[in-house]
Amino acid sequence: TGIGLVLSISIVRLILGRIPLGRVGTQQIGPYTLEREIGSGGMGNVYKAQHELLKRPTALKVMKPELNTATALRRFTREVQFASRLQHPNTVGIYDYGTSEDGRFYYSMEYLVGLSLEEIVRLFGPMSPARVKYLTRQLCGSLQEAHSLGLVHRDIKPQNIMICNCGGETDFVKVLDFGLVKSMEPIKGEQDTT
Repeated sequence: TGIGLVLSISIVRLILGRIPLGRVGTQQIGPYTLEREIGSGGMGNVYKAQHELLKRPTALKVMKPELNTATALRRFTREVQFASRLQHPNTVGIYDYGTSEDGRFYYSMEYLVGLSLEEIVRLFGPMSPARVKYLTRQLCGSLQEAHSLGLVHRDIKPQNIMICNCGGETDFVKVLDFGLVKSMEPIKGEQDTT
């Protein structure tokens, strides 16, 4: 059942150390109340949060304060603007973005309950060819949409592929972290350094 799956995932995440025992508290960023940190990357930290009016769980990515430079802000803004153009059901949805009162840039996206592909393989070992084919087809659908819009992900790896129970459908792929997304068309005023 759905409750059993959520409970199983929570237990696995505790074992893996993915759910911190401490909570963030009632820290507010824009209209979001942070509940706990659920991940971190080069550009920012990701928190489980709740929108003050909608009352729905959200994943909120907040740019690290030490990276609050004009160049980093342009990159972070570009990441959210590119990712928000994607509408494929296997791509994580972007809801909102803005700047907090203390100047931190953030964006919100759908909160997912599941495990990364990396976690699944580490915990359960190799997958059957049929399951790999099923998951790969979904992954390719997400990437095909990005490519049709002139975007290249550039960071596809098992940690950026979540396997979720979505709307009652199990083994539902969600592609995360378009942080290294690159437009196939040059952006005016920016030089490609890769």
